[in-house]
Amino acid sequence: MPLRCAICTHPQRRAIDSLIGLGIHSTKSIAREFAVSYDSMKRHVRNDHVEASPSLSVASAASPKAVRAVPTTPIETFELAFGKRPTAWQKEYLAETADLVLLKGRQIGATQAAAALAVHTAMTEKGIDVVIISPSQAQSKEITRRARLGLWELDVSMPQDSESVLRLDTGSRIVSLPGNARAVRGYSPRLVIIDEAAWVADETWEAAEPLVIASGGRVIVQSTCGMPSGFFHALATQPRDGWAAMTVPSTDVPTVDQKRLEKQREDMDPITFAQEYLAQFPSAEQLSAAVFHPDDIARAFEAGKSIKPLQLRGEA
Repeated sequence: MPLRCAICTHPQRRAIDSLIGLGIHSTKSIAREFAVSYDSMKRHVRNDHVEASPSLSVASAASPKAVRAVPTTPIETFELAFGKRPTAWQKEYLAETADLVLLKGRQIGATQAAAALAVHTAMTEKGIDVVIISPSQAQSKEITRRARLGLWELDVSMPQDSESVLRLDTGSRIVSLPGNARAVRGYSPRLVIIDEAAWVADETWEAAEPLVIASGGRVIVQSTCGMPSGFFHALATQPRDGWAAMTVPSTDVPTVDQKRLEKQREDMDPITFAQEYLAQFPSAEQLSAAVFHPDDIARAFEAGKSIKPLQLRGEA
């Protein structure tokens, strides 16, 4: 005897069906809201048990395929995947269509914004790749992990779901790669995201940049500040023609606890704090002063004057 649908007998079935019919909430989030199992919710939708609400058209509630709302913009994808509105800088980031260099402070939400963009690209285009490159494989997987959470919330089917590859039912993939030149070759992605690029070697950048030549795709390079050298420093301080550039210090982001940030400022040396949170590269003068402080040089000079010269054997 077939099992009776748990949703059809639920006392709030009409409210559940109304939310399904709207197509703006995932079945997982609706199941959570009404404290029913996700499997029961999926069976309810798959077996076409959804009843049209008087406030909805039949077309909006009739078929299971209408349940998953396909976001039309990266901003909408962010909102549906993560259940919150992006901050002002994230909206600008998600709305940009040119190649982009992002110079940032820590904990501003760049990983989540990059994940939303990866998800949107893979959902809305068929058979393409999104490639994420970080200094290490573990770091690269962090954006993929955020993307996976967003895809679950969007109720997107993933025929392949591994730590380093997410393949969607569109045939598109989100691939995380370590930051070495050999690993990134051989792809022709629609989107390349290089995260924490200040710690990615120049030779990796030289291998990664040409990946989008054939696909007509775009490149996003983002990082906190490292040393004032290398490809990321060059891109961030002298953006190329046609590239968009953004600088987002942690002090400008409302989601960062500013009281804790001020405590960090007190505990850290000014150069490190500026690199980590203010999106400011140290100058050559600052680095020189940090390594060879004038007082240290003076003390070393005075100490040197008291040292007797070494006499070689046989000298008078």
